[in-house]
Amino acid sequence: MYTIGMNILERIEELRTQRGLSVYELTEMSGLSENTIYHWYAKISEPSLKGIMGICKALDITLETFFCPLTKDALTYKQKELLELFDGCTREEQEAIITMLRMKTKMN
Repeated sequence: MYTIGMNILERIEELRTQRGLSVYELTEMSGLSENTIYHWYAKISEPSLKGIMGICKALDITLETFFCPLTKDALTYKQKELLELFDGCTREEQEAIITMLRMKTKMN
């Protein structure tokens, strides 16, 4: 869990290990080069916003979740997309979606 004293590299390491990813896997998923992340760890360079956004995309989290994981409103990109699509539905369509999801949950 990200704390005020935690730095960005510690947060990346925490999230990476939580998901069981190697540094190589994270670089592949994020579109960053291995050198970029290794340079961060070696303190040769610091993570850029673009780099952090790549990490977030690879981990399917938002920047908000990266920096403020304790927020109840922190959602993944997919969750945000689902809410946006849901908000665009009529009340009847929303009720149908909720009913369908409840039925699916009961089946599992």
